[in-house]
Amino acid sequence: MPAVNATVRIEESTGDAIIALSTGGSGIASQLGSAWTRQRRAGVTPATVYGAAMRLINPLEAFAAWSWLLCGWGLIFATSVLASRQRRRRLGPSAAQ
Repeated sequence: MPAVNATVRIEESTGDAIIALSTGGSGIASQLGSAWTRQRRAGVTPATVYGAAMRLINPLEAFAAWSWLLCGWGLIFATSVLASRQRRRRLGPSAAQ
């Protein structure tokens, strides 16, 4: 197995290309280049993948994800405020100055 593996694939009709480099002898760069070529021949492009992903997103799922994220931020903020207050109480009145 070679220690370094590299591949370059170019699609002349669109000007798209991929360059992949890998080390360690696994041949991942060649596998990635082959997969990219197969996907391009099947008509899969980054734009079609992005469009499909956007169609799959349910507004309720997006709302749920954002609400969990905001709750997490709120919990972190509340915890930091409580920890700060407890620290001030332990240090006494000199810490407030």
